[in-house]
Amino acid sequence: GVFVVSIFIFFFFFFWMMDSGGGGGVHQAAVCGPAAESALPVTVTKTDLERLTYRVATASDVPVLERLVNNAYIHERRFKRVDRTTVEELAEIVQVSDNPEEDKKQNANVYDGHPTKQLRLGVLDGKIVCSIYLEIKLLSPGIISPFTTSTPSSSLPTTNTPPVRTCYFGMLSVWPALHRSGLGRTLLSEAERHAREDRACLRMRCVVANCNRSVGLFDYYRARGFEEFGEPQPWISDALTEPGWFQHFEKVLS
Repeated sequence: GVFVVSIFIFFFFFFWMMDSGGGGGVHQAAVCGPAAESALPVTVTKTDLERLTYRVATASDVPVLERLVNNAYIHERRFKRVDRTTVEELAEIVQVSDNPEEDKKQNANVYDGHPTKQLRLGVLDGKIVCSIYLEIKLLSPGIISPFTTSTPSSSLPTTNTPPVRTCYFGMLSVWPALHRSGLGRTLLSEAERHAREDRACLRMRCVVANCNRSVGLFDYYRARGFEEFGEPQPWISDALTEPGWFQHFEKVLS
């Protein structure tokens, strides 16, 4: 009986160590879903960042992207009752990329042969390691647009400044196991390049949402040339467990 118990304990700890990455003292990437994500790289080197390739997401990518984005924003569960996104929301974005004729019809003022909405992916060795949402808009510089806030458009300031081609971005996502690897910074740089060179955009814009006025993300975007504009806007949602707010950031592309 002692022998059987000993064998059981041995295999229990053996498989536990293998699963947690403790077998050889190497930190393994966390398993973030089925086998498609289990082969993420253990580390990302400078050379890996240079090898990163980019493409627009398709319908077949949606299941992986749903897990990627919601894992990347798991910290929002501190103040939200729901995940960051859904399969339905992502599928709606991808549908724009997959239907260029409809996109051109609905967004003739900004359509340029590329999808006006897209999920742009960073791919390393065939694996999706990061993603970002991009949307091309005509927006007046420094003026808050109703499409990024719950504030009624009637209460927003008006301006005589003509709108310019602007790339709004959001849902910048990296697998948690690969945070602080430079993937987010590299993908954001690629998004800026794409907006400037491929889309003739003059500005980039994003919205930082939070519930505790943390300046961490503020510093992240300031360090990359973004500046705040406008006053913080209320984040009105039944999904919040505490009061929330938005801060708008903008960057001139040169």
